[in-house]
Formats: sequence, C-alpha cells, structure tokens
Amino acid sequence: MSKVIFVCPNTATIVKRLAHSSYVDPQYENLWLVSKQSYERCEINRRTDTRLWLCDEPLKLKYYTVTFKRFSASNEPEFHPGKEYYFVATSDGRKTSINSTSGGNCRTNNMKLKFLVCASSTDPRCKSEDMCNGVSPTKSQTSSRPTNPPTTVESHSTMKNSSCANKTHPTTRISNPDDPEKDDREKENDVLLRESSCKIRIGFLAGLCILVAALSTILIYKYHWNRKPRSSSSRDSASLVHKIGSNDSAGGDI
Repeated sequence: MSKVIFVCPNTATIVKRLAHSSYVDPQYENLWLVSKQSYERCEINRRTDTRLWLCDEPLKLKYYTVTFKRFSASNEPEFHPGKEYYFVATSDGRKTSINSTSGGNCRTNNMKLKFLVCASSTDPRCKSEDMCNGVSPTKSQTSSRPTNPPTTVESHSTMKNSSCANKTHPTTRISNPDDPEKDDREKENDVLLRESSCKIRIGFLAGLCILVAALSTILIYKYHWNRKPRSSSSRDSASLVHKIGSNDSAGGDI
C-alpha cells in the first residue's frame, strides 16, 4: 500500500533565513486536497476541496500521512485507480496566513503535488522510468527564486508493474530547484549562525561574571559583619582587664 508523509516545517530544521523575517522565525503551513482547477490556480474552493492538515505548532515535529487506499472506514480521503489527485499549500509561512485559501507557497514556490493512482499493473502511465523513480514531469517542479523553505515530502511507494515490479523506493525529498543565489545565502546563513553562537557565548560569560561578583559581594559583607561583634567583644575585654589592673594597683598602695 503506497503512502506519502507530509512533514511540517520545524524551527530546529530550518536552515535558511527568510526574506521577510528573522533567522529563526517559526513556519506555519497548511495542506489541501483539491481539484485540478484549484491546483492550477492555487485557489481553494471550499465546496469541493478538503483541508487535510494544519502545521500550527512549529516547535513540534508534526506530520500527516496520506495512504492511497480505495476504501476508508474513517474520514480519511479515498483514492480510486486511474484518477489523479492534487495537493497544495496556500500558506506563506506566517501564522496569519495559515487559513489562507489562495496564493501562498502554492503560487510563489510551486508547493503543490499531483499524484496518479495506477489503474492496474499494465497501465502505460505507470510504466515509465520516471514514475519508478518517483519523478513526475509536471509544472509543479519548476520554480523561481524561493523566499520560503518548502515543506518536506517523504514518500514510500511500492510499484507493481512490468518495468519496476515490487520496487520499493527509499525516502524521497522534494525541494526547490537550484537557485543561482544559493551559495551566497548559505554563506550568509553560516555567518549569521556564527554570530549567534558568539553572542550566546558572550552573554553566558557576562552572566557568569555578574554571578561571581554578586557572590563575592555577599561573602565580603558577611565577613565584615561577623568581625564587627568580635571586635566589640575584644575592646570590652581589654577595658575590663584594664579596670581590674587599676583596682589591683590601688589595693597595693593601701
């Protein structure tokens, strides 16, 4: 049974700084099962399309599994042989856009997928080597310069046809194509990461120095406070001895 795992963006795994935000801003996404028209326009029709998942907790590792089965006992979608099914994401990564029904990463980063459910082992559309390799030559694989990291898609599928019989494919990651500014962005990210590490270390050392200074002040204060009563007792004892000595001297004179 074939399945696809859609993994939500996780703050710990985002390594690219976004154009509209800081380096570690959380990412929010959505996932829709849509019609072909909605797929092509990147616009949701609530009467025909279904929202499958919300990536609304960027600090947690969340994922949604789509199982391609013909019948479902629950509210999960059903997939019939010979038909095509379309998935899109219409959020732009910001929390305010998580319920957006148009545009978003679908339009700016081509974050959309098309799946064909093979009708049988002799279906000519499922015999090509591209299909066996998990590659579909659709427009969804072309993209201009991205501004948001794509949602990671992991797929596990078992093909049953003459050209790739019982061939189980390993995890496949679908990402944006090569970006001419990729090297520059990676260098910039490395610099930002090093700067962040230095700032964290400096802050830690500064805090440690403040803590040591505070403890030293407390110890010095306690030391002087404990010496004060002892000094007073020493002076009282010396005065008492002096008086006793004076009395003894007076008695001797008598």
